[in-house]
Amino acid sequence: MQPAPESIATILTEQSESSGVPIRSFAQKNLYLVEDFERYLIALGRSESTRRAYLDAVGRLVEVLGSKDAAELDRSDIRKLQSQLLAKGCTANSIRLHVAGIRAFCKFLRLAGLTIHDPTLVLAHRKQPSRLPRVLTAEEIGRLIAAASTALERAVVEVLYATGVRVSELVALRVDDITWSEPGVIRVHRGKGDKDRIVLFGKKAAAAIRKYLGGRETGFLFEAPARTGEFFGDHASWYARLCVDGVQRCVRLGKFRGLSEADARAKFERLKAETVGFHAHPAGPYNTRSIRLLLSRLSSRAKVAGLHPHALRRACATHMLQGGADLRAIQELLGHENVTTTMIYTNLQVSDLVAIHARYHPHAKED
Repeated sequence: MQPAPESIATILTEQSESSGVPIRSFAQKNLYLVEDFERYLIALGRSESTRRAYLDAVGRLVEVLGSKDAAELDRSDIRKLQSQLLAKGCTANSIRLHVAGIRAFCKFLRLAGLTIHDPTLVLAHRKQPSRLPRVLTAEEIGRLIAAASTALERAVVEVLYATGVRVSELVALRVDDITWSEPGVIRVHRGKGDKDRIVLFGKKAAAAIRKYLGGRETGFLFEAPARTGEFFGDHASWYARLCVDGVQRCVRLGKFRGLSEADARAKFERLKAETVGFHAHPAGPYNTRSIRLLLSRLSSRAKVAGLHPHALRRACATHMLQGGADLRAIQELLGHENVTTTMIYTNLQVSDLVAIHARYHPHAKED
């Protein structure tokens, strides 16, 4: 009987100890440990992006270890990986993310009883460079909305800016979770940290959402239509439109005069069956990459630099703070555990600071 995958790493160690023959290379055992670590992250409910980042960091660490046992990991191995990342030109934030993944891996090794030593406990945190992120202005937001050529583009921008949700939360929103009150309310299920919360939106976002939905009352809020191919007639010919390997293709099937609709449809079905790279997809939610590409195209048309989903989240928080919103309320709407995280998003301009100082500092006021 084959051993269960979750116990392979332990079995290899036990076999070595019982036979008295030392394992010369722990490379294979380390790979099994990485698989165990992935199941551990899934059990903890970590998001797909977090799992991907942590597994990438641990995979790089295993390459550095070579034949060395991961349970005997020490600080010099982590320093070696950091040096390699610096040599490749990785940013301080990227290196910090790698170390976070290694910390989680070391905790997993201790919980599994494979080691009692955790080299990350004495590992110093790299100092992050202090910089103020650029915040989109209200005028730039207006240009983005004006440049939207479809109801989908306008709704995406309006919802991201009005609610401040993360892009991973945006693609998981459902129509059933919208309350059409004033202001409107959307319930975010299992956001970052696996927590639920509510977010609000105003009249402009409500109008954009209603126009995009077109009367649809169920399913995901931003739902990609089914890609099963399209058959249609135009002018004097029959056409087929297919999505092949992610690229939209239009093929002329024949003229009306020499091809009946039934024959053209049969030819369309044969074309779908024989075309390599065509796969029929049912309707489903847009993924985060699709939303980023949509914003990238919109950014080019509106001539707004630095546009990405997180930029709209930051603009939402900053503009609310400039309008007089309480920092604690913004923290709740954004779903931050710590208010210091919210303060990073809320970047006030120098002119705002001058106005605030002049208004509230007692010695700044005239007699």
